[in-house]
Amino acid sequence: MKWLTLFLCLLAMPALAETHTQEGNGKVFFTRMPCDNVITMTELVNKQYGEELLFLGQLMTFEARTGAPVTGMMMFFTNQDTGTFSIVKVFADGTACMVGPGLQFMPYDGTDFKELWEDKKGKL
Repeated sequence: MKWLTLFLCLLAMPALAETHTQEGNGKVFFTRMPCDNVITMTELVNKQYGEELLFLGQLMTFEARTGAPVTGMMMFFTNQDTGTFSIVKVFADGTACMVGPGLQFMPYDGTDFKELWEDKKGKL
């Protein structure tokens, strides 16, 4: 009986995964974020990449399994000399997760976004 239950669960998994990969006409992208305590994470981006905190804000992300919203603090670090940057989310318990590191940070100069996108999209 337990083998039958396991078999049925395995059959249902692709359908379950499929129901969580698309909402309306948009896409849903499941990702991983490396996490540590907030002090360790901020020291990492500061010491390893020479990035300094530039902006703070509130950031909402969504739990991958349930889609439940989770708010926390967003920290945007950048090295304005090298153009590297990191976006870190800090949860209420002090856990900080790297949403993503990046390259080629530059201030927005007011260019129309459609024009900017046409220039950049082939370079991603």
